[in-house]
Amino acid sequence: MSKIKVAVLGITIISILVTGCGIKYSRQASFAEPGLFKGKIVFVSDREASDRKIYIVNADGTNLRLISTKTNSNDTPAFSPDGEKIAFEGGLSKNDVSEIFITNGSSLTQLTDYASVDTYKSPKWTADGKTIFFVKHEGATKHFTIYRYDLTSKKEQKVLDNAGGSDISVSPDGRYLAYEYPDVNSDIYVKDLISGLTVNLTKGNGKEINYHPSWSPDGKKIAFTNSSGRHIEVYVMESTGENIQRITDNSWSEESPAWSPDGTKLIYTSHRYGDPWGGGELFVMDLNNMTEWQITRAVQTKDGTLSSDIQASWTN
Repeated sequence: MSKIKVAVLGITIISILVTGCGIKYSRQASFAEPGLFKGKIVFVSDREASDRKIYIVNADGTNLRLISTKTNSNDTPAFSPDGEKIAFEGGLSKNDVSEIFITNGSSLTQLTDYASVDTYKSPKWTADGKTIFFVKHEGATKHFTIYRYDLTSKKEQKVLDNAGGSDISVSPDGRYLAYEYPDVNSDIYVKDLISGLTVNLTKGNGKEINYHPSWSPDGKKIAFTNSSGRHIEVYVMESTGENIQRITDNSWSEESPAWSPDGTKLIYTSHRYGDPWGGGELFVMDLNNMTEWQITRAVQTKDGTLSSDIQASWTN
């Protein structure tokens, strides 16, 4: 057995054992100290309203602020490569289907505009900032279709028909697309956008759901969420599907990982203080020493439930 560190109460470091079943973390990880992590994190939360809004917080958990977008049911925010803009899905009224928007914090641009029952989800930037991939959920057929949108020509191109879900990630070089597809179970697939070759990376056993892939900044690894029934945990694998490693292993749910800009840390949502899908807070795992830090704290909402901070994206 090996040892792993968990920070507790801000100053004390304790060691706990890692067994063959995986890592066991303390329910009480310490809050990040000011200046510990650099950059900004964007996420969605229902902490101030019954509807999900977009927030930005410094990566060390300081200076939490609401981003005004005048949209509703916001989800899957993603920083542009330069950190100056945020792409996200949302609606202009509570009755609207979701569209893709871009904001710089003060102005709002609507990327998609379709008068239909189709919804648009999960925008992801390419590393050069010139293209956004997104998922179209076709209301009539219920198919998930993946498109790329050229921000210069304002033209879209279909790249994958009948995908299995709305979770996607684009490799840093823009050549590969990771997505979820439900075959026997839900697995993470990667498509080579040049050759068209598609590979199943997770190859589940029919009792698992693998989703929310997130490509590392160097393109060598993919983080993802795995649900095996009782547990929902964060994993990391090589971009070839090899060397799958469990990052979290708890009796509560942890999901939706995203990478730090330098690729040494993961931020994810942990539901350790609430029900399986409520009371979500953002935590960071330092992959160099496997120390876990808490970034946000859930608050009680107007309806008496705990807020949930989800779908994080990290920029410099």
